[in-house]
Amino acid sequence: IDEHQVVKSMPTKQYALFCVGYYCVIVILGVFLNDLGIIFDIIGAIAANSICYLLPCAFYFKLTSNRKSLAYKFAIGVFTFGMIAMIVGLSGIVLQRVFPKEN
Repeated sequence: IDEHQVVKSMPTKQYALFCVGYYCVIVILGVFLNDLGIIFDIIGAIAANSICYLLPCAFYFKLTSNRKSLAYKFAIGVFTFGMIAMIVGLSGIVLQRVFPKEN
């Protein structure tokens, strides 16, 4: 599915509401955030774990049919580790912002 198919499949009113809502969220974040570091931290925690652990396992799950193999069970373990690592990373970011170190 490319971008044009997505736009064509979405009703015009729904597409306009989505775009305006998305734009409003971006503007509000831009107005109230004085430090983009937290945004970069969150994106990094999500993207790094997705690229390293979650997406390869998801592709493997989609491509394989043998759910009883050792490789499939290993992929489940790696996927679970990736989810835990993402949650721990995001929790660390939030805790670091809520309870900053005092130097």
